[in-house]
Amino acid sequence: MGLITINGLDAETEAALETRAQENGRTASEEARAVLEAALNTEPVSPKGMFNLADFIRDRVLRFGGEDLEVPERSMMPERVSLR
Repeated sequence: MGLITINGLDAETEAALETRAQENGRTASEEARAVLEAALNTEPVSPKGMFNLADFIRDRVLRFGGEDLEVPERSMMPERVSLR
C-alpha cells in the first residue's frame, strides 16, 4: 500500500476529517482512505461539469430494483380527421 502525505491541510478540514472519522469509528487515516476511495470510484463528471439526466434517473431507479414496463405493440397512426 502506498503512503501519501498531504501538506498544507487547513485546520478546519483536518478537524472535519477527525470528526467524521470518530462518527464512523475509524482513525483519521482510515477515514481519509475511505473518502479518497469513494471520490475516485465514482463516475467522472463530463468536461463541462454537466451530467446526463436520463442516466441519473436510470441509476436512481435501478437502486430500487428498476421497473419492467410492458411496451405496447406499435400500430399505424389513425388518419387525420378533416374538420372543414
